[in-house]
Amino acid sequence: MSGLFLTANEWALVAPGQQLRVPRSEPLDVGLAGFFAQAAQLLSPDARKLDLVIDQSLFHFLSLRLPLSAARRLQALLPFELENHLLMPVAKLNLPYERRLDKQQSVTWVAIYGVEREWLAHLRKLAGEAGLELKRVFALENLLGLEMPPQASGLHLRLCLESGLARLLLYRDGFPTAFSSLEIAEGEGFEAYQAWVKDLNAVIAAAGLEEGALNLSLDRSAQLYFEVEDNRLQLRQPFEPKPLPSAARAELLAPALLKRKGLVPLMAEQGAWRKEIIKHKSQLIRTSGFAAGLGLLWVLWLGLGLVQGNKQVARLQAQYAQALSQVAPGLNPTNGLEVLQERVASLKGSAAGTAAEPYLNSRRLAELSSLREKAPSFELKRLSAKGKDWTLTGKTTSAQDLEKAKVELQRLFPAESYGMSLSQQAKGDSEVNFSISLVHKGGR
Repeated sequence: MSGLFLTANEWALVAPGQQLRVPRSEPLDVGLAGFFAQAAQLLSPDARKLDLVIDQSLFHFLSLRLPLSAARRLQALLPFELENHLLMPVAKLNLPYERRLDKQQSVTWVAIYGVEREWLAHLRKLAGEAGLELKRVFALENLLGLEMPPQASGLHLRLCLESGLARLLLYRDGFPTAFSSLEIAEGEGFEAYQAWVKDLNAVIAAAGLEEGALNLSLDRSAQLYFEVEDNRLQLRQPFEPKPLPSAARAELLAPALLKRKGLVPLMAEQGAWRKEIIKHKSQLIRTSGFAAGLGLLWVLWLGLGLVQGNKQVARLQAQYAQALSQVAPGLNPTNGLEVLQERVASLKGSAAGTAAEPYLNSRRLAELSSLREKAPSFELKRLSAKGKDWTLTGKTTSAQDLEKAKVELQRLFPAESYGMSLSQQAKGDSEVNFSISLVHKGGR
């Protein structure tokens, strides 16, 4: 039960017979390397493989309510849903999540813990330079929720205290909905602690107004100071102030706790997949043999189809080339557009090979018709052009394909001449409807 903790107030090492606590520095890079080096010095070489726990000051938490049907395509749907909730690009985040299906209300609840990939890689690098190895990364609020006793249905607010901070965990029917924290200034005397009660009761009342009637409970740290009456906090009587505990506790990394349902690692242990492969080796061998047989049959069938298809294509090409030579001598399927441009340019007295402006839109239409080769799920439903302004509407099932299409449109309609605006709306499991407007900066 050894691990490192990075929280809003402190960095800590918890290990058998060893303990290190350092006040958190800002910016993080200033002190983290030194903290990792100190931790490594306290540990024997065979004990330097550790889990890491971070709190919400270092990751993004979101709770989404989606249609029940969305559960089948969450991986594809989440990037579209999160674009409106996060300021940074979704592609830069690890997005582990927990989901729950509520068939009575026909909804899917999703709790998402987003953490930056580059930041995780940087942490690994700093720890490695100090001689430490990070196995897994967990969210502190997720672990505190696993410690909670089973809950009844409805809204439930859990209060946890630590030195300088109060954490509030909101759950709906046992599923995480929101995490919040409130700084609390430790002082002396009854009046200082009464100020805690006032501030915390204000936050609890606000949560009740926003979410509805809720049940309030206290963890062991909060029970040192408070008791609950009518879902409001009161100082415990007789009042005896006691030191607040640290957020870094060995029991949060107990193996039994880390096996509970609802655990969402922000980063899994590297090489864990190898253990699973060894564990299921015999089943994988049987399955892979069956898959190889099916794959061979599919390749044979595909090969036969390609042979027949190539013959048909060759016949059609020959017929098309013959007809083209009769109608327009000198033209062929590969040079038709260039020849036409040369002839139009010569008629206007332009240099041979110069593209005439009236055919610019034709070239754009030709390029637009080939967009699906680069973005297979990109489907145009309607295309309109008013003067030099264009409007494209359609649908896609892939955020990546939509980005590829935008890149191609920026090439066809350069930014120095056109302004681009995009609106999109999720529809169904993973489908997104879009509308792209391209407005010429010089007017129509």
